[in-house]
Amino acid sequence: MVQQVDRTVGYIRDTTRNHGLSDRLNIIITADHGMTTVVRNGLVDEIILSKIPGFDFRDIKFQLVDYGPTGMLLPREGMLEKVYQALKGGHPHLHVYKKEDMPGRLHYSNHPRLLPLILFADQGYVINGFFPVQFNKGEHGYDNQMMDMKPFFRAVGPDFQKNLAVGPFETVNVYPLMCHLLGIKPEVNDGSLEVTRQMLVPKKDQGSYEMADSVIPACFKMATMVPVPKKANITSVIMKCFERSTDDAITITLHTDFLMGQHQVVKVGNNISTSLTLNTGAPQGKTKEMIVYLRKQQREHPIHIEGKAAEKVESFMFLGVHITDKLKWSTHTDSVVKKAP
Repeated sequence: MVQQVDRTVGYIRDTTRNHGLSDRLNIIITADHGMTTVVRNGLVDEIILSKIPGFDFRDIKFQLVDYGPTGMLLPREGMLEKVYQALKGGHPHLHVYKKEDMPGRLHYSNHPRLLPLILFADQGYVINGFFPVQFNKGEHGYDNQMMDMKPFFRAVGPDFQKNLAVGPFETVNVYPLMCHLLGIKPEVNDGSLEVTRQMLVPKKDQGSYEMADSVIPACFKMATMVPVPKKANITSVIMKCFERSTDDAITITLHTDFLMGQHQVVKVGNNISTSLTLNTGAPQGKTKEMIVYLRKQQREHPIHIEGKAAEKVESFMFLGVHITDKLKWSTHTDSVVKKAP
């Protein structure tokens, strides 16, 4: 199994390098839990509930045991305290809690599916009912403070610092980290990006962004920018034409719905900004739509729209950013009030 995992990880790393993605792809390798060795075969006094003095399965209406180091019991009506007192202290490596008394750090006390009595064993032990029926050499599900229960975590990529070792952290913090790397808003969760932020490369304060720092794939070296009159049916036609090209993979449509020197709002999808005064480079009173066509090589023949060769520009302004056909852009701002995190 170790060799199989090693081969798989090697394949991922080799394929990433072979496709030129090492400086663009973040890779996280982790697990959902740790693992520890189970001690038995006469080496220890195993936990067998039926052998604990004062405990009787006839006092139990429903039970979930024989599933590793944890278990739950539903005593018959009026038997809760008797069962609890019998099991409490019944084995030096068995812990018994009424669910409302479970340690808060375990987050295991409020769910309606939890039974009234919760059992868990010390590391290396499992909970048996009538007699031992578990023979796994390893188990998980012990106290999550135990180091053996911590899963491994390895990460590599352009957003992660190199040769950095960090201390243990809870796995719930991996989700907000992944959302941050993917640029998506996380749903409500129990983790925090602040726990893992130390792993990340600090963002540079840059006024000019070259292609190497952008999210545009490295295979694209040039761009054709086509300003066209804004018509509802043109964008879809152009997009479909570009999609058919085997050489080209990305087409971006930028709507520049502004009148030069007048108060306007920025619309990106369903999002609308506050009122701004922008200069898009379009003539006064004109509304244009900018098609940015990214490709691998120089395009020799012109792009035709409705039978006419489209105008091409070497650069344009969009939302205060000057973008050129060499995939270089720079911001032109008088001052920065606040930067987004």
